[in-house]
Amino acid sequence: MALYCRRRVRALEEQIEATARAAGAARVGFASRDRLLDSPPSAHPERVLSSARSASAVAFSLDGATQRAFLAKRDRLAHCHERKRLAQRVYALSDRLVELLRARGHEARGVDVNNVYRAEPGARDVTEMTEFLPDFSHRYAAVAAGLGRLGWSGNLLTPEHGAMVELGTVLTSATLEPSPLLEHD
Repeated sequence: MALYCRRRVRALEEQIEATARAAGAARVGFASRDRLLDSPPSAHPERVLSSARSASAVAFSLDGATQRAFLAKRDRLAHCHERKRLAQRVYALSDRLVELLRARGHEARGVDVNNVYRAEPGARDVTEMTEFLPDFSHRYAAVAAGLGRLGWSGNLLTPEHGAMVELGTVLTSATLEPSPLLEHD
């Protein structure tokens, strides 16, 4: 029975990964709820889905030429359009993965792109806000899923694309096998 269950889980993981790769994700990984519990509160999955046992994390790479032009201060708008295009791809993939997981009897919820932050309790206006907490931290999910590690700036760094990635996360009640963590040098 245990072997049958493990095969079903592995088949689900393979389907998630294939769907993400087909959508253009450069990296895909899985994190257990337990791996996320040592993270800051903004990475606790129950904040978004109370039944969450696992997270599927994805990273889409930004176009290198567009990023070089942005960093050289030659073309800011192309960078903005690229980020918007990738955010749309993250949302579309998230919707597909949520449908896939729900069709197999699991609860699932995609996490919005981190652009809405909650005010610090007691803050009267933005000048008093010192803690900008997203609903859920894609960076910590990506680290826990083995996609990369946190750099000095707090950004996720992937081996292939550095920090030039757009992240997405789907939380689920399915128990998925955590991906190996990225080894530090």
